[in-house]
Amino acid sequence: MSAISVRLGGVCAVLGAVGYLAAGALHRDLPSGAANAVPHVAAHPEWHAIHLLAILAVALWPIAFAGLAAALTEGWSGVLARIATGAVLVGFVIYVLDTALDGYVLKVVSDAWADASGAGKQEAFLIASAVYRALQATFVAAIIWLVGVPFLVMGLAVALGRAFPRWLGWAAFLVGLLVTVAGITYYLGLDVIPHLAGFVGPSGVLMIWMLVMGILMVRSSARAKV
Repeated sequence: MSAISVRLGGVCAVLGAVGYLAAGALHRDLPSGAANAVPHVAAHPEWHAIHLLAILAVALWPIAFAGLAAALTEGWSGVLARIATGAVLVGFVIYVLDTALDGYVLKVVSDAWADASGAGKQEAFLIASAVYRALQATFVAAIIWLVGVPFLVMGLAVALGRAFPRWLGWAAFLVGLLVTVAGITYYLGLDVIPHLAGFVGPSGVLMIWMLVMGILMVRSSARAKV
């Protein structure tokens, strides 16, 4: 394995996880329904900055996954690690679109609603409501392809490999599977898994997993150089 690639990936994993957790703590959950979400977004002047932080954090994930793939080179473990790296790259692209819609477009139309008056206020709300509805689709796609599938596959890669504790791999596999199933059922309109249990909680668990893996990657790269 390339010690430099693994070390860089480990550092990016730590920074990417911490940045995503920070952005999530600042963002919190968007209120349900346009009638609640639009005033909420309009009342937060830092909305743009929060989403920019989130994009910068997630931009580190493909590097982190590539570094982890550099440490997992044997058999199916290596194959799956590379598939996971491709999947997280796809997820990042979708996430950028979702975050741009949430962090920029929704903020602009929500501010326009807050500043409008009279008949123009209702028209502005209808526009903001349409953006909010579109955001539901991009959110589900981002959840599945960014937090679900990549961690499911990478978790399996770690579990089948010998470079890191296998139980960590199975943990990521199971949580990633939960997120993927939750996203698919949500997309199909089936209220099977609650939002908090299917998306919010598991995302935090996977960020802790990425943080731990990042530390292990840095340590393993240091040992490889000795």
